[in-house]
Amino acid sequence: MGLFEMRRLAAALGRIAGRDPLTGVADRRTAEQAVAAAIARAERGLGTPSVVVVDLDGFTEVNDRVGHAGGDDVLRAVAGRLTATARTVDTVARLGGDEFLVLLESTGGPGAVAALGRLRRALAEDWSEVTGGLPVGASLGIATYRPGDGVASLVARADAEMYADKARRAAR
Repeated sequence: MGLFEMRRLAAALGRIAGRDPLTGVADRRTAEQAVAAAIARAERGLGTPSVVVVDLDGFTEVNDRVGHAGGDDVLRAVAGRLTATARTVDTVARLGGDEFLVLLESTGGPGAVAALGRLRRALAEDWSEVTGGLPVGASLGIATYRPGDGVASLVARADAEMYADKARRAAR
């Protein structure tokens, strides 16, 4: 095998290694690395990132009623909707189960709120063709980088906002 072929193969493996095998979006480790890099850029004054955490509502019922293959279809559809809505510079990742993360590069303040609204609308669209009529909702939380934030604290704040959104949605 020649050097050119080895480099091509290494590049292909690198693209696959950091991906969630079911959805094709970034995996948890890749997401954490991307958030860490965005924080490092922010600390050098190169933009303010925000993180959105997404958790599906009603996903367990989909798995129970239409099976895991149907649940997998929903997860792939969520990944597709998030990817189609996010910008190419942003990172969409599956954290595990039915939880996703979107890293909004250099997007704080009003831009982050606008991006959150676009993501929310994309996930509020009709799911009936994927779920056979079962409802699926999504709870979303956002946090914008603050000086002193690390990956864990930034994601934890977005996660807390997501749980607050889930509680508001359940109360309706």
